[in-house]
Amino acid sequence: MSNGSAILRGNAVIGQSGGPTAVINQSLVGVVEKLREGTGIEKILGTHHAVSGIIKNDFIELQNIPHDRLERIANTPSSALGSSRDKPDGEYCKKIFDVFEKQNVRYFFYIGGNDSSDTCRIVNELASQHGYELRAFHVPKTIDNDLVNNDHTPGFG
Repeated sequence: MSNGSAILRGNAVIGQSGGPTAVINQSLVGVVEKLREGTGIEKILGTHHAVSGIIKNDFIELQNIPHDRLERIANTPSSALGSSRDKPDGEYCKKIFDVFEKQNVRYFFYIGGNDSSDTCRIVNELASQHGYELRAFHVPKTIDNDLVNNDHTPGFG
């Protein structure tokens, strides 16, 4: 798991954003299962209500959820972690980075559509500008083929 840079030791945060879809929890479970495969990530934290949960330090640990429960979550419609439509600006991102530093978050996975993709981009760019080492990933939650720079999205092979 690398974007050309060294793998960072630390924790991962996963958030779900935008409108809930029938497959948004499939995306969540896919990220959790992949991160549990020995990536060096210590904790997998789900943030309640996306970026608004981050600034409230409102997390649930996901790394030890049993596989059968993850399967039930994957097949449940709606957003298991809760959603938000907050779109962070520079000040909002400063609050995110403060929490990320306290929680040693080095990986940020943001599940959603176009606005969520843009939020992920904003967080990534501001992290870079502030010298905070973070790997940010947008994870599609729907069958949107209009998402920028995506080869394919869930349900559309």
